[in-house]
Amino acid sequence: MKNKYIIVVLIVFSLFGIMKIVNASERNDAKYKSEVGQINSDNKTNDEEENFKETNADSKINDDNATSTTVRSDDEDKNNKEDDNNDDNKISEEHRNTIADVVFKLKEAGDRDDEISDEIKVIADDQATSSIKTEKAMKEIENRSAFKTFLFGTDYKNLGALRSEIVTTDNNIGRLKKASEKASDPAVKAELDTQIEALKNVQEKTDSFIKTNESKFALFGWLIRIFSGE
Repeated sequence: MKNKYIIVVLIVFSLFGIMKIVNASERNDAKYKSEVGQINSDNKTNDEEENFKETNADSKINDDNATSTTVRSDDEDKNNKEDDNNDDNKISEEHRNTIADVVFKLKEAGDRDDEISDEIKVIADDQATSSIKTEKAMKEIENRSAFKTFLFGTDYKNLGALRSEIVTTDNNIGRLKKASEKASDPAVKAELDTQIEALKNVQEKTDSFIKTNESKFALFGWLIRIFSGE
């Protein structure tokens, strides 16, 4: 075990060393480029300045004509970035919206059957609370640094939280099945069964989300396996 800790310490110090070298290299490169640019600027001749003015004047017309095209291009780039961000957060937002709809319909169904009304509302509130925890864990996983994931793997802590919420949802499904059996109104029973299927679908998507993220490649994944005893 002592050897394991020694290995970890050596690796951590190596990573810090690499990051410092990279940062220092980037700063030196930026400084060198700045100095070279300043020297070139100071050495410009009057002829070069005149040529620049002439070129600038000739290109002004072209710049004016290209303005509308540039604006459209910028708008398209902005929209594409927004779409990418939406894709990144799609799963957590989809989960939130789906559960919000389920909770609303469960409470609505409970209001139509006095015998199980209180029970259904308690289950709905419990699922709403679980949904908040699930969405938070999903977002933290979705927003995790790609570099950090590449080095050390995914956010295992939040994956564990998601597994716990799957268990909570499974328990709520069992409670809803029992409530459905006690429903006196066939329409209420049908609605409860529909929402039970919706929760099962949510479970499947959450489980798929977990498997997708836990299978991501990690450069130091072997280090994690050492401490987990694999």
